[in-house]
Amino acid sequence: MGSKKDTPSFYGSFRRFCLCTFLFEALFFIPLIAHASQANLGKFNSEDLAETNSIALKIKPEKSEIECDVGMLFMHLKMRVRAMEGQFEIIPTKIGWNSKGFVTIYPETIETINDEVEEKVKKTYLETEKFPKISFTLTKLEGGYPNLLLAQENQFKASGILKLHGIERRIVLCPRVFISTDFIEVKGETSLRIDDFGIRIPRFLFLKARNMVSIYFHVVMDYSPHLKNLLAKIIKRETSELNILKIVILQKKPFY
Repeated sequence: MGSKKDTPSFYGSFRRFCLCTFLFEALFFIPLIAHASQANLGKFNSEDLAETNSIALKIKPEKSEIECDVGMLFMHLKMRVRAMEGQFEIIPTKIGWNSKGFVTIYPETIETINDEVEEKVKKTYLETEKFPKISFTLTKLEGGYPNLLLAQENQFKASGILKLHGIERRIVLCPRVFISTDFIEVKGETSLRIDDFGIRIPRFLFLKARNMVSIYFHVVMDYSPHLKNLLAKIIKRETSELNILKIVILQKKPFY
C-alpha cells in the first residue's frame, strides 16, 4: 500500500496541467510574434512615399570606413580609410527613385600595416599629391520599391561613376541598406582591376600584388528630422497589433 507521498494529488496534477498549457502557448505564439515582427516591423508603402518629397542623407565619417584588400603571394595588403564626406538626395516617385549624390574619399589618410608601406602606396601608386580625391557619383538607384523594410536589410542596386587616379569608370554596386529610426547603414563589397585606373601594380620587395583589389565599405548616414518622424509613425502603426498580442501572451498568469 503506497503512502500519501506516493499518491499524486488532484491539486498537483492541476498545477502541472496549467504549467504545460502556459508553456505550449509561449512556445507556439512567441516564435509567431518574432516572425511577424521580422516581416512587418514597419515598412514604407505607397501612401508613406507620397509624404516624403525628398530624402536627404549625409555621411557620418566618424562611423564610416572603407577597407581595401590587395592580394599578394602568401599575404594580403590591407588598407583602410575613414576620411570621407558625401550626401545623397533620394526622391520617391510612382515608378521608383530619382536619386543623386556623391561620396568623396581622401586617399592621403589611408592607413596600412606600417609607415613605409603606407608612404609607398600614397606616393608611388595612388599619387595622392596629384590625385588628392577619389569620388563616386550616384546616377541610378534601383530596388526596395515601394516596400522598404525597417530594422532589416534592404537590397539595392546603385549605378554610378567612380573617379580614381584621374580616370572615370562606370561601376555597379549592390549595397545592403539597414534602416532604423536614427540612421541608415550601408554595407557592401566590390572588386576592381587596378590597371583599369592607370595605377601600376604594387610591388613590395620581391612580392608583386595581383591585378585586383577587393573593396569593402561600411557607411553610416544621418537623415532629416522629417523622415525620422515618418519612420517613427510607421513603426508605431505597423507594430500596434503585435504589441497587443505580446501583452496578452507575456502578461498571462498560470493558474497555480
